[in-house]
Amino acid sequence: FSLTKECESIAISPNDQWIAIASQNDIHLHPLDNVSSKKRLTMHKNTAEDLEFDPSGSHLVSVGDDRTIRIWNTSDWTQKHAIQQHKYDIASVAISPDGQTIASGDDFGNLLFSHLETGRPLYSVNMHRYWPEKNNSNPPTILDLQFSSDGRLAVAVRQRGVIILDGRLTNQTQ
Repeated sequence: FSLTKECESIAISPNDQWIAIASQNDIHLHPLDNVSSKKRLTMHKNTAEDLEFDPSGSHLVSVGDDRTIRIWNTSDWTQKHAIQQHKYDIASVAISPDGQTIASGDDFGNLLFSHLETGRPLYSVNMHRYWPEKNNSNPPTILDLQFSSDGRLAVAVRQRGVIILDGRLTNQTQ
């Protein structure tokens, strides 16, 4: 199959049942055993930028230019939570290996950690503090986030490189 619209991100469920495709402000869901069949989630107001399934496959998390983190139940594809704590467009998302924490990164270098089950924001980290130059005309856009199996978080930042953070940070604003 092919998608006629622009594709921002894809994710495959851990049980290999679904492929999720972020395309413009929609999320297209296709069963891997029948890609011609599909469902569509349409809650993002602007571009859906990134998405990821939790390790159990029971939730899909999507983020986008509407500054919203959306948590979806994969059993019926209903929205479980919408978290609106970012002040800038959200570019990336990752879920911790234990499936409890969502990390989201925005276009101004802010990381937000949220609880997956409750949707409650836990703490935030401003990536500006990791570089000595404070050039706000070129903010450290967070392009990608990946958790390692031991819970450390790799943060890829535009024009600044990669930083590894301890994913077990305390629940306080950094």
